[in-house]
Amino acid sequence: MEKKWAVLGFARHGKDTVASLLQELLPTLRFCSSSEFVMEKAVWPILQPKYGYETKQQCFEDRINHRAEWYQLITGYNSPDKSKLASELLEENDIYVGLRSREELLACKEKNLFDVILWVDRSKHVAPETEASCTIRPTDCDYIIDNNDSLEETMKQLKLVLRVVE
Repeated sequence: MEKKWAVLGFARHGKDTVASLLQELLPTLRFCSSSEFVMEKAVWPILQPKYGYETKQQCFEDRINHRAEWYQLITGYNSPDKSKLASELLEENDIYVGLRSREELLACKEKNLFDVILWVDRSKHVAPETEASCTIRPTDCDYIIDNNDSLEETMKQLKLVLRVVE
């Protein structure tokens, strides 16, 4: 059985890139962005009429401009079960990309939903988020992937993590 992974970090720090690299190393792993996964369930019905999006892709691409709203809508979706989204996503996927609530992460940890939790850091290029849209911090994770250099360097770090966890 494949391990279940969480790939976390601030906006634009390279979480999807790291998940793709992880998938290159372990091709049987499946993943999708948690934002894409939950958009239809909790975000689209509220933000589409509010901002007049014509397509779901338009809504998804504009999420960077509404991080706090997305965070609140996802938090609402995860009430009262703070691990709801992660449990649903992991039924079909092996990698959860983008969890942003520390309370939700703790609920997932309590249920042992993840075997490995990675933090992706690109802070030399992109500023961290405020707690209005991300309450998880690197210390909440098992490993920190420094994504400030080349993709080759990021891949080397992932290979090191794989050696430790396998």
